[in-house]
This record gives sequence, structure tokens and C-alpha cells, in this order.
Amino acid sequence: MNKSFADLPKVVLVIVTWNHSKTVADTIESVYRQSFNNFTLVVHDNNSTDGTIDVLKRYENYPNFVLSASDLNEGFCGGNNLIISKYDFDYLLLVNPDIIMYPDYLENALSTFKSDPSIGAVCGLLIQSEVVNPVIDSAGMSLMKDRRFCLNFHGKKLGDVSIKSGFVHGLDGALPLFKREAVDQLLLNGYFFNPLFFSHKEDWDISWRMLLFGWKIYFNANAIAIHPRGFKPNNIKERGKINPKVKYDAFKNQFILILINDDKWNFLKDLFHIVPRLILITLYCFLNERKSLRAYSYIYKNRKEIFSYRRLVQQKRKISPSEFRKFYLSE
Repeated sequence: MNKSFADLPKVVLVIVTWNHSKTVADTIESVYRQSFNNFTLVVHDNNSTDGTIDVLKRYENYPNFVLSASDLNEGFCGGNNLIISKYDFDYLLLVNPDIIMYPDYLENALSTFKSDPSIGAVCGLLIQSEVVNPVIDSAGMSLMKDRRFCLNFHGKKLGDVSIKSGFVHGLDGALPLFKREAVDQLLLNGYFFNPLFFSHKEDWDISWRMLLFGWKIYFNANAIAIHPRGFKPNNIKERGKINPKVKYDAFKNQFILILINDDKWNFLKDLFHIVPRLILITLYCFLNERKSLRAYSYIYKNRKEIFSYRRLVQQKRKISPSEFRKFYLSE
């Protein structure tokens, strides 16, 4: 990079940790290997109990490193919201604490914004390991008619598919880069991430809101990082190993996502895609995860707040239901 720091955009990277002592050091090391280095790295710890703070303190003397810590677990949403509200930036990169970025990830992702002013966020190619022909973790996401955001090419071998850069329906929350203007417009009551979500599917919510508000999401195949995903979509066997709180949030947030973002016209058109899936996952929870059924009482108790957020989103939307269906709902 030949430009002086005064000419470079100001970038803030945020890592939110909760018991990530085994992975976060590799993530931070990959941050400091970036070819673009005009950034501030803020790591916020959500009251870890596994020694994560001790790992993080090793980096306190690194340039532009800020350590933030909470006495309680505020979740992915709460931790990120806290940091986002405190810092000035031109671009914001959210980094999962198990990500390892290639050295040119940030530089390549930033360059994408020059091509189109309507691009509000960029996501890169995430692979699950660094081998000759790695398994793809994600290449952006697609919004399906049952209102799932599916990871593009997830589980495919990189050499077996043709991947091209281009616009996508959604971004993976593991490593998204946002433009400041988009972040500001996406705020709801001062929050970037909806605090009702706590964690899980918050990237679905942000993606949907971005599309409704007229921003585009771009997948850059040249921005590459390693992400050995722990939560595996649609894998019942793996789901049994997941923290019950995460499973509860995943179930709860599917309903909140639809209640806030969907419009009546498209919902009714896709009724027979949406409702059967919700019934099936409810039946699964009744048989296997009864604690997750607390989601229904949560939604009832918080219905006023949920519909308050709905009014905000629907009032601020810039794309009509018919346009949304034409451009963003996959078959």
C-alpha cells in the first residue's frame, strides 16, 4: 500500500469472544498479517471462563489493539453493538474468533466498494481448511422461499464448482465488511444488531434488512479466509452437540426474523413453503429439544417490542414487495 495513512479509509475490526481461548490467538495473528494495516482492532470478551482474557492480554502492546471486557455474556449481538456505538470508522469488519484471514483479505474486500456505491457490505470466500482442494464453508448466502438463508456452495469441494464474484442475497456473519453509510442506515433504535436475537441468525436479519433498505451485498471470491464452522446447517447429529442456549436462539430467531422483515404479500405467496417448515421444526423441538419451545412464550411476552421493530423496518424499506420477490427470493 503506497498511500499515506491520511489518505486511507479508517477501518475498525471487531472480535467478540466467549470461551475462545483455543482459537482467538490464530485469529488475531491473521489480523496483524493483513496487507492493509490502517485499522483498529477491538476485542470484546463476554465474560469468558476458559482463560480467553489471559490470551487476549498478550496482545495489549500490539499497535491499535483495544481490549474490552464485560462482566456478563452480552451475546454476539450485544457485544458488537457496544463496540459499534463507540467507534468512528469508514468501514467495519466483524471477525469471528475462529477465523484465519489470508493476508490480502481486507485489502481485496475494501477494493470492492469502488465498483458500485450501492454496495453496503462485502463477504468473502470462506473455506474450512487450508488444503489443496478445501471444502467450502460459504460463498455468501441465498434467501429461500421458506425464509432460510442458505450458505452458497457449503460442503462442496472448491475444485468441483465454479465460483465467481457477484451480488448475493446474504452475508455470512463470520467475516462481513460493512460501509459506514450502510451501518448508520441499518440502525434500529440505535442498535445495529437487533438485541432480541442475542446470537445466531443475526446475520440473516442484517442481510434481509440491507436488501429491504436498498443496499447490495457483494461476494468477492478473491477475499479468502479459513472458517472451520462448528454449527453445521441441517445436520441433526451435529445439532445434538450444540449448546442448548444456541439451539433455543436459533429456533426463536427464525420466528422473529419473519415477523419483523417479511411483508404480507410475499408471506402469503410462500405460505406453503414457510408454515410447514415451522411446524416441522416445532415438532422436532417437541420431541428432542423441549427447552427450545420457550421461544413461543418469549415471542408472546416480547410481542410489542417485536412489532415495534417491524414498524421501523417496514417504514424504512426502499424496495417494494414485488421487487424483493423478483430479485431476492430463490426458487
